[in-house]
Amino acid sequence: GSHQPDLHGPQRQQRGAMPGAGRRAALAQAHVRRCGVRRPRRPHRGGPPAGSGLAGGLRALPPAPFAGMASLETLWVTGHNLSAAGLPENMLEGLPSLKNLHLGLNQLAEVPAGLLKPVCGTLQSIVLSLNLLSTLPAGFFDGCGELKYLFAAQNGIESLPAGMLLDLTSLIFMDLSGNSGELCLAPGDVPPSLKLTFGAVGCAVLDGPTAVDPPPAAAWRAGCARCRPRPSLEWRRSRRSG
Repeated sequence: GSHQPDLHGPQRQQRGAMPGAGRRAALAQAHVRRCGVRRPRRPHRGGPPAGSGLAGGLRALPPAPFAGMASLETLWVTGHNLSAAGLPENMLEGLPSLKNLHLGLNQLAEVPAGLLKPVCGTLQSIVLSLNLLSTLPAGFFDGCGELKYLFAAQNGIESLPAGMLLDLTSLIFMDLSGNSGELCLAPGDVPPSLKLTFGAVGCAVLDGPTAVDPPPAAAWRAGCARCRPRPSLEWRRSRRSG
């Protein structure tokens, strides 16, 4: 029969002569073209472009930035550069279905006292971990009777207003680990519903870990896997035996 030319010969020769690093780069580019995958752009060298307003993430939010998102259940504002001045008190207005709020890994030294008021009727978990908080404002949790999971680890919290947690009548899990050694909750300031806690609650008299359902996956992801709390061995054993 007639001789068929080897159409792939030049490509084979080119690949064979290509150094290892260059070959891997060419294969990666081919994968991008074939699968339609876009690689993320490298960060702009020398800082963000002039006028972008970004330096390691958002520094401030406009008033009511999420208004109108009536079906939103989980809001992530994690890993930015937000300070207290950049967090408007009406930030959560217009979110009637919000259940999970993530504000971890920012630069928050304080939070507005009325921040949670628009969503307290539906909010079930809140993450404030990895900020610069030294306390929380009195009345911050007023009306938040549906809140079950509270994460405020890895801050500098020294104290909490007396009785502020008693409004959390559904609270079953709380993480205050990695805060000031002075943080201490009196037994009367701990809601009776609390079943499992991590951190410095030396004054609180608790009955030990109880076999309750673990926090939802959305609540566990606080933006820092290294700082994520793990249930105790006794608690995990009680789950298996139950």
